[in-house]
Amino acid sequence: MEKLKARLKTILIKAFAKYCVGCDGRCCRSVVVTLFDQERDSLLAIKRDICTCNERGSISDMDISNGCPFLRKDGCSLENGQRPFDCVTFPCYPIVGRYGDLVAILVHNSCPRADDIAHDRELMGVVRSFWVIALEEDIEPEDLARWKGEGESDPWNKYFTGWKVSVSC
Repeated sequence: MEKLKARLKTILIKAFAKYCVGCDGRCCRSVVVTLFDQERDSLLAIKRDICTCNERGSISDMDISNGCPFLRKDGCSLENGQRPFDCVTFPCYPIVGRYGDLVAILVHNSCPRADDIAHDRELMGVVRSFWVIALEEDIEPEDLARWKGEGESDPWNKYFTGWKVSVSC
């Protein structure tokens, strides 16, 4: 399964590249990246001074509002397999049902190419496959609940302003 996930990450990075041309990495300078524990540990092994905040159990956010520490002039310095799930599939996010099932893929309008991405059925199919595997193999149920904001007074996924449903799964 690891080989399949690595292959899907590479396919996604290549598929998104055509949409990222000319954007200058806006997403790598303006958002918070959610890291699951294995991702955080892997990134900390590469660069000890990454800024994590908003810790929720084994999940934390990496503040990249001043630029991702892994962003270089020619793109991301991380190998494809090292990139966090959030980075690999941005601006696409999974909406997960109460049983851990993938309900939909949402595309955030902060990406200047959101409309094009949302209508690229082949790309959305790969994004869906990637998240189905990640949810099955990598993300623990309690981490999924924390990520979705269950038990919090203001979970992120209850606000759909700026989102468009691309794929209903």
